[in-house]
Amino acid sequence: MLLLADDPGTPCDGSDPLDNNCPLDSWVIYMVILVLILTAIHLLKKQLRSSL
Repeated sequence: MLLLADDPGTPCDGSDPLDNNCPLDSWVIYMVILVLILTAIHLLKKQLRSSL
């Protein structure tokens, strides 16, 4: 994941969140996607165990 880190460049001032190139936003998106995938896997395994 360190390869995906961007050089911070200018600090995030929060003037326009859609136009702002803030590296924290990228990390938040990566972490949310990872958590969603892990949650889906966990729930799928739980559902399969309960149906047996």
